[in-house]
Amino acid sequence: MKNAFWYIIAAAAPPHAALVESLEARVAEGRPISVREVLEAAYLPYLALLMNPAFGPTAAKFMSRLLVEADEELQGIINRTVGPYFMRSLSLLREAMPHLDEETMKLRSLITVTNVIHGAGDLQALQNSPFGDVSGGDPLNTLHQLFEYMAAALAAPATPLTPAIQARMAATLLAGANP
Repeated sequence: MKNAFWYIIAAAAPPHAALVESLEARVAEGRPISVREVLEAAYLPYLALLMNPAFGPTAAKFMSRLLVEADEELQGIINRTVGPYFMRSLSLLREAMPHLDEETMKLRSLITVTNVIHGAGDLQALQNSPFGDVSGGDPLNTLHQLFEYMAAALAAPATPLTPAIQARMAATLLAGANP
């Protein structure tokens, strides 16, 4: 299992590094970067690898299951391996979204990672969704929509958890826990 993980990460690492380096160079020159560009640099190499017809669906499902079933030792290996890539992406997100605090940015970034990996592991769900077939038959448009969604969610202003929101959420959670 660990060997398969290393293979997937090693195959995606060079394109990821090149994309991130190009954005870092723009920042160093004082040129602006967008949230979407950072997301593309962070995720497109992995998505391209996982969408490879030769082993893509299997690799995508493997990565998704790996994250769900990883014990503490394997989670440590994963974090040490991909952590540097995502820390570089986080640094770029700071440039693209200076209005967000660090903790919000980290949490939202982790949510996007989870969505990308689990979504890539279940692409066929697009054809059998509660809304019918939403795959559209065009993988590039699907990726475009994914990046549009993630960029908007990441860059949205952080709002406080007000007492009214907290009460509504708690009531709903308690109702669901005690049917």
